[in-house]
Amino acid sequence: MTIRRHRVKIAGATLTALSLFLVSCSQADEDSAADSASTTEATNTDSASGADSSSEDDATSWPRTVDSLVVNNGEVTGDTEEVELTEKPQKIVSTSVTLTGSLLAMDAPVQATGGAAAGGLADDEGFFLQWADAAKEKGVESLYNLEVDVEAIAAQEPDLIVVSASGQDSAVTDYDKLSAIGAPIMVVDYSDQDWTEVMSRLAEATGHEKETAEAIQEYEDRLEEVTKAIELPEQPTNFVMPLPGDRGLNFWSSESSQGQLLESVGFEVAVPADEIVDTSGPRGARKDVKTVVPENATQAVAGETVLTMSTTGDDPVEALKNNPLLANNPAIANDAIYLMSPELFRLDFYSAMTMLDELEKHFAK
Repeated sequence: MTIRRHRVKIAGATLTALSLFLVSCSQADEDSAADSASTTEATNTDSASGADSSSEDDATSWPRTVDSLVVNNGEVTGDTEEVELTEKPQKIVSTSVTLTGSLLAMDAPVQATGGAAAGGLADDEGFFLQWADAAKEKGVESLYNLEVDVEAIAAQEPDLIVVSASGQDSAVTDYDKLSAIGAPIMVVDYSDQDWTEVMSRLAEATGHEKETAEAIQEYEDRLEEVTKAIELPEQPTNFVMPLPGDRGLNFWSSESSQGQLLESVGFEVAVPADEIVDTSGPRGARKDVKTVVPENATQAVAGETVLTMSTTGDDPVEALKNNPLLANNPAIANDAIYLMSPELFRLDFYSAMTMLDELEKHFAK
């Protein structure tokens, strides 16, 4: 736990550093424009053809080291280690479809990615719907769908491999095989931190601090805009996803990226009490998602407002309304139930912006 708190503090410090970097770049541009007698080096730095890359290089030195989670015998230990990057990465392979969105949003050179299962929240290539167009525009190659293909990754000759520590798109069980490729590997856990923190951590490894700061600022501006534009419904709010085959319900907690976004807008996120949470399943140890078995649905859906979504193509609103255990649920009986897009299953810059749009649509004043 100490390590995780420390990592969040580091990420927060990175966000501050990114903001300061933007200010320093702006000031540098103003000073260069005013100084017509600059040296040859300054002239090259501020030339119209290379200003962006030069100012970025000034702010990021290479080689550098970044923190990565330690993997031992295919399992994440919780410890961190330093990974050295000798040069700014130019051929990044992401084994995590979740982390690919953050890399794309900062305009990092993602050459290829692992994909999700097609359908629901991903297109035929396994690209998440929220960033599929951006990936295709940048020529990103889809290497596989969930089942890691180490040979396909090696064929890309990557200079950085990004791996998720958790989730279905985690490749930690193949870590030793990936290590044999010879490229630096950065292991990141997206389940215990906000997407902005994940993005800032990846920015350290890619040298794209400037683009990351700009994307986060765009999100924060939109967040402020939506907060002013909506009228909050009755609180608290459940954000729940019915599991297929009547296997229960998944709830986004206040520790999830989805829950943190809701709270930043003013929502109060309601989660099931600990005594009714199923801790025996695959998500039992996770803090961002709470699973409840079907018979505990009545106690679990306790919010005055319900947001819901599905990644299977089924209608989650109808699933909740047709659940006999929830027939007398106040939120459902009062039709205070709102459909959200499947893209919100994993939050990155693209899906966070979508979530803000949908909150504004549902709750505009």
